[in-house]
Amino acid sequence: MISMLFSRLRGKPQRPTPPDDLSVSALHVVALDCETTGLDTRRDRIVSIATVPIVAGRLDVDAGFDRLVNPGCPIPARSTGVHGIRDEHVVAQPAFSAILPELAASLEEAVMLGHEIGFDAAMIRREARLARLRWLPPPMIDTMLLGAALMGESADLRLESMAARLDVEVRGRHTALGDARAAAEIFLRLLPELAARGATCLGDLRAICRGQERVLRHRLGPGW
Repeated sequence: MISMLFSRLRGKPQRPTPPDDLSVSALHVVALDCETTGLDTRRDRIVSIATVPIVAGRLDVDAGFDRLVNPGCPIPARSTGVHGIRDEHVVAQPAFSAILPELAASLEEAVMLGHEIGFDAAMIRREARLARLRWLPPPMIDTMLLGAALMGESADLRLESMAARLDVEVRGRHTALGDARAAAEIFLRLLPELAARGATCLGDLRAICRGQERVLRHRLGPGW
């Protein structure tokens, strides 16, 4: 059965979401990252996806998942040069539609976290539509936008740069699991400063991200 996160295109299903007044300490946060055939969310496909839950202020890698995905099309060499995934790595892997139940279960009643998470959400939305499903994304928090608010818009907001600044070790850059884990650890390192600035609930974090829309527009990739 498909979760309410993914529903048939007909109808307008509703699902419960964490309220904005829920305290940060009570949030069920799941960091997510995708690797893709390219950066155009209108045309490209997912080749790998991973989630990393944050439980009681700690990463629980074993409770998430890390999957290769058969995109149903060749992976361009320029993309392989970034993430290292080649056609032979995914030819025997399931299509994205086959892992939807597992992904939905991982994100149920969660807040979805990531570095430039809007890109990942757009890619999931495209894959869901190709599977003739509607993607109902959970509330999202973007570590890049939180960093822009705390460090300034002129700061180097790349994941590896923010990680270095916060003394976060990045293991497996440009792998779905490595980048999801790095985003989760960056988020945990940012929490004390966010709290010091009065960000104590989900609504505060979402408001901070919305306040950085200019940064997001500047960094939007093709097809967003």
